Parts: sequence; C-alpha cells; structure tokens
Amino acid sequence: MTEFIERLDLRDVTLCFNDWCGAQVMIADGGVERVGRLALVSCEAFENYPPGLPGRLAGLAARVPGGVVVARRALLSRRLRQLPMFFGHMSKRGIPDDIMREWLQPLTRPEIRRDYRKYAGDTRRGERDLLAATGALPAFDRPVLIAWATEDRLMPPDHARRLARAFPNSQLAEIPDSYTLIPEDQPAVLAARLRRFIAACQAAGHPAPRTEATPRSRALALPRGARRSTRENQLGDDR
Repeated sequence: MTEFIERLDLRDVTLCFNDWCGAQVMIADGGVERVGRLALVSCEAFENYPPGLPGRLAGLAARVPGGVVVARRALLSRRLRQLPMFFGHMSKRGIPDDIMREWLQPLTRPEIRRDYRKYAGDTRRGERDLLAATGALPAFDRPVLIAWATEDRLMPPDHARRLARAFPNSQLAEIPDSYTLIPEDQPAVLAARLRRFIAACQAAGHPAPRTEATPRSRALALPRGARRSTRENQLGDDR
C-alpha cells in the first residue's frame, strides 16, 4: 500500500481500513509519510490475530494443499458462507452474491492464490508483526477515526477504546446494528462518519507531511476483497 501511494504520487491521503490490521504495520514500518489521516473500521488489533474462527479457517485453507480453491468454491454458496465459521459473524445482513463473486474472482488466478497462501498461511508471523507494531501507534500524531461495530462478534469492542487511547489524536465512533463488515452492513452510516471526519480534519488544517512533490488530496478505502498486503519480502516469484 505504501508503494501504491508513492507510485501515484498521492498526498494528504485518507486511508481507511476495515477488518485488516495493515495501518498498524504501515505505521511501524514508517510507511505513512503521505497519509494525512486514518480511519480504522472494526479491524484486527493487539493480540486478535487471526480473528476468531473465520480467521483461523482462512489460515488453515492457506496451508492445506488445494484449500484455497475449495474455500473459494464453498464461499460462493450463500448458505455456506452465512455459517458462523465463515461470514455469518462478519456481516449481520449477509454478503450479496455479486459482491462475493467480485471478492473471490482474483483467487481464480494461480499467482494470486500463491501470494495469498504465503500471506495468510503464516499466522504466527502475522501475530508477531501486529503485536510488535502496537508500540509504534503513538508516533502517528495525525487524526485517526476509530469506527467500531457495537455488535461485533470478531473484533472486541474494547479494542476500539484501546486503539483510541493509543493514538494521541483520535476519536471513537460506535456504529450500531452491524458486525465487522460495516461497509456492507451500514454503508450510509459509515460514509457519513467518514465525510464528517475528513471535513473536520481539513477545516482544522491537518495536512500530511509535505515533501518536494506537488501535494494532492485523495481518499483510499480498502474493501475486504483487496485488503491484503503483498509483503514483498515474503512473496517473491516462486510458484
């Protein structure tokens, strides 16, 4: 994600993460120079990695030969994916078929499956990286919105309050009637919160650090289907 922002020469970026803990790792790795503000939306934090049974099953599928292909086919079935072990405890309303097909389509490509196996299969490293990154959070002094589902079944509501305390310039917004995937369960409520947050930041004059490049302002939101980092040091070109 850091490289993506740099390649597009974006400045004063609003980076929004749902479900994934990428923001914390980016902060620890010094990859947020161009980020003006963050929104963490019901996401992995602290010791909660992988989160719940769905997270553990995702890691298992990545480690078992053929597991990713089988998991993809299973999740195309609405009845199966609404089980608690899959998306039943992630979305209160269920993921529409067309959205799920779009999320899963990249897994039809062998190179994407290869990268996914290397990332999701190494849950011990992921847990170590997340725990190590936690201590770096106070270094991010730009505005942070913590938006959390009050009925979340996978991301403990107490983690929202802990994250809000960890950042020196944060605000907490609790969103009712939703599970983890707030962009699916309460998209209008979340969008309104984000608009108010961005507008308030801009009015208060909280730009990202400037360098020689011409500043630009953009908002980047990561849907779950595109949320995983490539981790160049892990993936390589082996098949």
